[in-house]
Amino acid sequence: MDRKEFVERVCRLGIDCIILDDDLINPNEIVVFTKKKKAVSKEMKKQGEVSVVTERGTRRHIRVISYKEAGITSWEQGLKEEGIKLNDRATLLNEEDSVAVFLYYAFVCVQTENWLYHNILHVIKKRLGYACEEDLKRWLAEYIKKKKYGIEVNKILELPQELLDVLSPFKKKKIAVGQIRRKVVRKLGIKRIGIIAKAHYLINEGRYLDYIKKNSVVGNDWKMVHVEGASACIYIRDVREDKAYFLKGNEMSNYRGVTNEIFIQKRLLEQSKDTSWFLPMDCCDNLKRWIRYEYVTWPLLSRYIEERDLTEQERKLLGDYLIEVLDKLYSMNIVHNDLRGDNIMVRTREDGTLEGFILIDFGCASCNGSVPWNRDSFLGRYLDRNGCGKMRYNEVIVDDAASALLVYLNAGGNPEDENARKIRERIGRLYFLCEE
Repeated sequence: MDRKEFVERVCRLGIDCIILDDDLINPNEIVVFTKKKKAVSKEMKKQGEVSVVTERGTRRHIRVISYKEAGITSWEQGLKEEGIKLNDRATLLNEEDSVAVFLYYAFVCVQTENWLYHNILHVIKKRLGYACEEDLKRWLAEYIKKKKYGIEVNKILELPQELLDVLSPFKKKKIAVGQIRRKVVRKLGIKRIGIIAKAHYLINEGRYLDYIKKNSVVGNDWKMVHVEGASACIYIRDVREDKAYFLKGNEMSNYRGVTNEIFIQKRLLEQSKDTSWFLPMDCCDNLKRWIRYEYVTWPLLSRYIEERDLTEQERKLLGDYLIEVLDKLYSMNIVHNDLRGDNIMVRTREDGTLEGFILIDFGCASCNGSVPWNRDSFLGRYLDRNGCGKMRYNEVIVDDAASALLVYLNAGGNPEDENARKIRERIGRLYFLCEE
């Protein structure tokens, strides 16, 4: 449906709600705030399509959020009174309140910086004519004081001093206690993942190694090179006939990374005539217990740019490469879901100079909207919330184009140059929607 039809549907719901719609700041979403999240979501789904098609052909996800989740329960009445009335139940936020809600999200709700966080600051600084982030914090603090709104922190984060100054001593103490509680819960969750992974490894290591030796998966010259991480994978370097291979397997079934990577690699090899832009698998197990690659020693992009700055020509090469990757993945309806500097290798010549780039690790990739992990498991839910880390679009969306833009900027790319513009144009074309 288009935006006009979306507004008409919201108006027909008969449920109080407020719409936040700014496609320059948030091109992938239209946000609906309401007290009755389940009822609104159910009615929207009952009416059919739950995304809005834009003029450029992209789809904007309709995200329903409760005021409590957003931390703006005390804002509701004021936003309704100041907003643009669509009917007696639906309200569209005015420009000032939209800016305030976006900044509130950035400074009070974002636990891990993401693409939307950076875009909010980038766009609003220009819109308000401010020079730095501190100006935005002061603007939001003044807005909250003027409106007499509250601040509710629901995530682990460090509240800006400008906003802390708005709070009473009691409120500051309450937030501090809440932060401690959340940190304990997070620490226990991460520890749980580690315990499960370690137990899986200890129980299955011997049987797995017996399996690959019995089936001649490895030759006589092999060794384990890496064993760690939430998936509990075993990584092996295997040398045969003077050629080295890299094999990984033995992952936990709930992770499904190897199984998924084999599926994606087969699609890549079937549909992409050119394999120079990614590391193709050499072979895999019929039972999907392992996948094998040529063993390469090129540096990761993240490490490469830590040690040296890219030249202007190398940054242009990286930008061109990222655009190529986005277009190739889009043509196959694949979202990599973990496009970051740790998953891009820098292909170098014998003298160490940069020749090109290679995309690796498709274990989290999604094809035709498929879910790459088991959402019914604790680990699957963790990946839904945290996969791709700081390179995510936001908490519920992973968009390779948004990730690519952050990769490009982290490598020293100019946010206003031609490559950045082309990458930005691809945001919203294809993305993976995590569970909310």
